[in-house]
Amino acid sequence: MSLAVIARGSAGTARSLPDHLHPRTALVLLGGGTVLVAAASTTSLALLVAAAIAQIPQVARIGEWSPDVLALHQPWAIPIGALAALVLAALLVRATVTVAGLVRRYRLVVRDLPADPRSAADVVVVVDPMPYAVAQPRLGRRPGHVVVSSGMLDGLRDDERGALVAHERAHIAKHHHVVLGLAAIAEALNPLLAPWGRAVAYAAERCADEEAVRSVGDRGVVARAVGHAALLVHRAGPAMPAWGPGMTSGPVPRRVGALLVPPPTRSRRLGLVAALLVLAAAVALGATLDAGLDLHGLLETAEYGD
Repeated sequence: MSLAVIARGSAGTARSLPDHLHPRTALVLLGGGTVLVAAASTTSLALLVAAAIAQIPQVARIGEWSPDVLALHQPWAIPIGALAALVLAALLVRATVTVAGLVRRYRLVVRDLPADPRSAADVVVVVDPMPYAVAQPRLGRRPGHVVVSSGMLDGLRDDERGALVAHERAHIAKHHHVVLGLAAIAEALNPLLAPWGRAVAYAAERCADEEAVRSVGDRGVVARAVGHAALLVHRAGPAMPAWGPGMTSGPVPRRVGALLVPPPTRSRRLGLVAALLVLAAAVALGATLDAGLDLHGLLETAEYGD
């Protein structure tokens, strides 16, 4: 229950973090916090299941525990553990499906597509009127590539094309696909972390936006590129599905607005926002650790009391 409160209560902080901290810092905090809270909630469910299993006479006999002592201290362990087992099984199935989907999409990266003569070493221009641009992550020894359609390039100005390519290159260079994949798995293990997952995705796009600004040297150009690319995709309808983040991902108006103002600077308020998020993850881990120690102490008591 406490983990649910933490996940829900910190959702607003997680959402606002990329707007108050540098996106790179926000991405590290959000990605790490999401994984830690998901690990804590999953471990807590596993502990409830373990407490119930320990009261099964056959299991207690193997562990040399007294079922009577265990039942005295945790009379509701078996029904609660059974419910936790069902929830845990469902979440593990969700996580497995998520991992399978990530792997499948990871393998469906664009290969051997007819390339335009404008293709550069790390940029594959696909002859396709549909506008899209995606970051193809590294696959084994294969380097990452920026996959962009001719329809997207033809719809942008020269300076906007440079911003688009810089944005996608940043996704590859900063390994954003790894962070997003871990966040997706964490969200599958704890659906209450959905706001955190969306914040991670937004932080990844903002991070790539800021890297594009560093590359082209003009925040206005990057803002126009983001808005123009999103408009092209919207007009064309559903684009080619692909693995990984893309230029038009996330809340585009919010991204454009962030690009039209100076980047966040350090302040006490920013430190407080970050501290609240770190505290939420720390409390989640602390609660899980405390539950684990309680179960260990109970098992020791039951062993000595047998």
